[in-house]
Amino acid sequence: KILWLYDEDAYTLSKDLYSRFYVTENKIRSFINEYMVKTLGPEWWDLLSDQSIKQKYIARVKPYRTIVQSFNKVDDHLFSIDVGDLLKILMMQKKGWSPIYDADIENLLVGVTDGNEHKIIERLKKQIVVNIDYWDKYFKNYFDDDFPALFKEFEANRNHVAHNKILDRGAYKSIRRSI
Repeated sequence: KILWLYDEDAYTLSKDLYSRFYVTENKIRSFINEYMVKTLGPEWWDLLSDQSIKQKYIARVKPYRTIVQSFNKVDDHLFSIDVGDLLKILMMQKKGWSPIYDADIENLLVGVTDGNEHKIIERLKKQIVVNIDYWDKYFKNYFDDDFPALFKEFEANRNHVAHNKILDRGAYKSIRRSI
């Protein structure tokens, strides 16, 4: 049985890869922030429709700011979320309800129910439309069509390195190509 205690080669490879991930990841953060500020204004974060990203930021910001107090007044939204959330922002869609008359929905709203409320909820969900597709409207002209899939691979490889998974020279070469 071989115990994996420490591998100097993996350490060197990881250090090189992580510095590359750091630069690439933060260039994406910078691109999104600069583009959104120029396009939607400095309050663009407030326009995000993905509440899970906003909640993640809220949960993390206080401890982060405790550590780096000199940046307490810096807008750090994109630096307090995961790399995968960056793709969610690029691919985000703002949706809205476009109601279509339905007698069963009307009956439910006025208090007449027949026990099929779950079917009515499904009908309501079908009335949701995409009002703004961020990828189509803002970002697709700046990236290749296969960017979303490649970014998911980038994220998986970044997490592999960042979370100290075993790394050899073959994996290093493959991961480096994905950056």
